[in-house]
Amino acid sequence: MTWFSWEMWIIVGVILAIGEIASTSFVLLWFALGSLVGALVAFLGASPQVQLLSFGFASLVLVLFTRPLSRRFFKSQHTATNMEALVGTEALVTETIDNIEGTGLIKIYGQEWPARSVDNTLIEKGNMVIIKAVTGVRLLVQIKEGD
Repeated sequence: MTWFSWEMWIIVGVILAIGEIASTSFVLLWFALGSLVGALVAFLGASPQVQLLSFGFASLVLVLFTRPLSRRFFKSQHTATNMEALVGTEALVTETIDNIEGTGLIKIYGQEWPARSVDNTLIEKGNMVIIKAVTGVRLLVQIKEGD
């Protein structure tokens, strides 16, 4: 069995397919399928150069034309984390929020969270705020209008 035999192309294809299963990145799959084209061309008796060109061309065509379709089909939806789900919620300021001093706590659903003002305004204890964003473990808030 030489390197450019159809059996070697099948072995390469199986290795690439196993790599695809392990990574689930939809990259190696196209090269695994390209190696099957290389195996077919080798089985038909083509030279090593033609086998390599067939493998490369088939892999390139598969990547260019089917990868965008598969990415659209298997598009992952972003799921909000527990903290991201807090955006838009009202909370009570339990410690004055002062971005300059680096202080501020809010209470939401019975838990206290570190908070900073979105627009660098001082927000006194006892005010109601709206959570506008999450950065790390801090919540960025803005004073609730009408309070």
